[in-house]
Amino acid sequence: MALRAAPGWGLPGTPWDTHCDCHLPPECSDQCTTIITGVAGQRGSLEVRTIRRSGRRLKWLQEERPAIYAAKQHLALPVPPWVDGWLERGGSPAPGAPAA
Repeated sequence: MALRAAPGWGLPGTPWDTHCDCHLPPECSDQCTTIITGVAGQRGSLEVRTIRRSGRRLKWLQEERPAIYAAKQHLALPVPPWVDGWLERGGSPAPGAPAA
């Protein structure tokens, strides 16, 4: 949410709902979902899901559905290195971060 709403290059919006399964055991799939609505006067919402497979579920996907696993890996977007620093600084300017 902090990245999406970053001043200068993010988009305005309000978090509406968040659900996270990150507390589940390693053999489960972790999924976090955040729904963001537009600012007043704007219609629509954005739903962002992050999924991390691990344990038996990851092994099953790799072995039994290799084409699906490869497609999901291809679609996965790497997080740029500056993002972690930006978040650690609470959104203050980071070297190499996109400018407005």
